[in-house]
Amino acid sequence: ALAGELPPADAYETNDDAGERAYRLFFRGASRRLDATLDYWDDQNDVYAVRLRKGQAVYAGLRGAAGLDLNLALWSPATESVDDLRRQELRVRESSRPGPREYLAYRASAAGWYFLQVKLAAPGGGDYRLSMVKG
Repeated sequence: ALAGELPPADAYETNDDAGERAYRLFFRGASRRLDATLDYWDDQNDVYAVRLRKGQAVYAGLRGAAGLDLNLALWSPATESVDDLRRQELRVRESSRPGPREYLAYRASAAGWYFLQVKLAAPGGGDYRLSMVKG
């Protein structure tokens, strides 16, 4: 594997957890789309901070490369770490179907920076596209 071509750099790194470590997404208009990569051994999580008003809806769709098993989760503004197993109640919505496509919708119960987590659930790696719409 080391003799092969290296994957392209992920422009949003380092974004592996919530809080200040998440990449803040700003929207021009109601939608935003981005392309990034995950690697099971080096970069299992990408976390994006999305600002929502109370009552505002957000819709997220995730499409990964064939063969990937991805999960998509939205965490509340009180989240400090998406890896803290003691605080799983802070996850407000999750999509974890088998395979490379995930979707979720959520209406914000409070204003703040929510954390959208893209997680690689099984060994592998590759590209994904994350699309979001705020209502």
